[in-house]
Amino acid sequence: MLNGAEVVVGGEFGFAGGAVRGFVASLDSTTGAATAWTTGTNGVVFALLKAGTTIYAGGRFNTIGGQTRPRLAALAAATGLATSWNPQPDGEVYSLATYGTTLYVGG
Repeated sequence: MLNGAEVVVGGEFGFAGGAVRGFVASLDSTTGAATAWTTGTNGVVFALLKAGTTIYAGGRFNTIGGQTRPRLAALAAATGLATSWNPQPDGEVYSLATYGTTLYVGG
């Protein structure tokens, strides 16, 4: 997923772009080097989607962006910090899509 000049990727890894980045990494789109942007996630991120100034993340995690956000979170694209949005689905999230102003979640 693109976030400006950065590529944000999620998965099951602990190191990316030459830096420790657990489960989510923001990489410079030209060099592939890790950027300073980070979310501090404690589990696997399966899906990422950018909508305006928000990045939605879904997966198998309990904390992300400095807050408890089980399996689904909205993050400020500029900082990686969790917003107040907290839907708390009871299962893992594998896919995200938008249509208009509606977010669709699959899991």
